Amino acid sequence: MISPLYWGDPFKIVRVATSGKSSAERPVIVFKCYLDDSGSRDLPVVTLGGFISTLELWDQAEPKLNEIMSQYDVDVFHAKEFHGTKPPFFKNWTKIKKQTFTEEIFSALGPLVRSGHSWTIKRDIVRKLQRVAPRSWGRMSPLCVCFSAIVMSLVSDPYTFPLMKRHGVSFLIESGNPSNAGIEQFFDRMAKHPMFEGCLRSMTFVPKASCRAIQVADFFVFYSRREMRDTVRFDGKLTLPRSAYLQIMFNHIPKLIQRAGTGDPIRVTGNEDFRSLSELVALAQLKTS
Repeated sequence: MISPLYWGDPFKIVRVATSGKSSAERPVIVFKCYLDDSGSRDLPVVTLGGFISTLELWDQAEPKLNEIMSQYDVDVFHAKEFHGTKPPFFKNWTKIKKQTFTEEIFSALGPLVRSGHSWTIKRDIVRKLQRVAPRSWGRMSPLCVCFSAIVMSLVSDPYTFPLMKRHGVSFLIESGNPSNAGIEQFFDRMAKHPMFEGCLRSMTFVPKASCRAIQVADFFVFYSRREMRDTVRFDGKLTLPRSAYLQIMFNHIPKLIQRAGTGDPIRVTGNEDFRSLSELVALAQLKTS
């Protein structure tokens, strides 16, 4: 059974925009963002994250994910409703069923993705950077900082960057977030910079209902945000038990990385965006993998 809300081929626009025999090997990163809804005024955080794989493997993963979710009568997966056992995850959705569902999803996804990444940052860090160095950071929202930090980590990855250089990289992001326009503008500036060697090819915003990959990114980022929010809250001095659902993801995804930005860049007096990008690594003082 196919979900009535599922549109079928969310990667079509990436495929159409990609020419040449190398298209199947192009890395495609599927992102989801989360604003903090913890209700904690002293610790507002933002998280961006998702999974990276090739276009060819996403084409295999998408129908498998849709088949599993459709068998469970999940038209559109929303992690917040799943966590709260709210419709459609109610009635007979016991903890065992929810964990079984998670196992099926990520055991199917695991062999088809290269890695998963999430970055969580406190808003007040970004506000500080904007005050101290407005020319470098004035146009960067917290989500832009998260996005650029993840891109920089991919550039430094010895496996991923050669693929990005050879085939380019595309991004698929859930549509509808007010910060998307800022991320797109920042992506355009990054794509033109020599340090990325022309490998940032396209960014596409797609509705959540049309893309199972976006929905599993939602799954990961929701629980990653909750864990990293607590990690930041306790400054890494207290470790709470990991969610059973997040643990299942770690069991199946070959490389799953979570970072929380808690410090300041080494230098915040740069005169333009891309000089400061190399300093973003200093923000990631807390890491779990």
